[in-house]
Amino acid sequence: MNHHLKGRARGFSRKTLPLSSEIYEILRSFHKRQKTFLRENGEGNKNDYILLNLRDGRLTSLGVPIGQAAMNLIIKRVSKEVKVNFDSEKISCYNCRHTVASKWANTPGIALFF
Repeated sequence: MNHHLKGRARGFSRKTLPLSSEIYEILRSFHKRQKTFLRENGEGNKNDYILLNLRDGRLTSLGVPIGQAAMNLIIKRVSKEVKVNFDSEKISCYNCRHTVASKWANTPGIALFF
């Protein structure tokens, strides 16, 4: 989508981690609010992305998803708001992704090789 995803060798596929129903509902609600915001501002969402870039009108009109740098800023802001007790300057999508992967890999009974 934004050219940050690497291709997989033949025979390999991406695994998608399941979302809890609570997270799914939060994303669904956000997506609904985003659609309303776009409609009210005369914009579209041709790809129907959930995390659409709204900071740059040109990118919004092109249907470009939010970038990693902007997502890192959001994560830092939310971390401070919920008073996460750590150096919030070091948190990023990368850290979150690897934390989830580590927790998943440490789950009893999980198959690590597909």
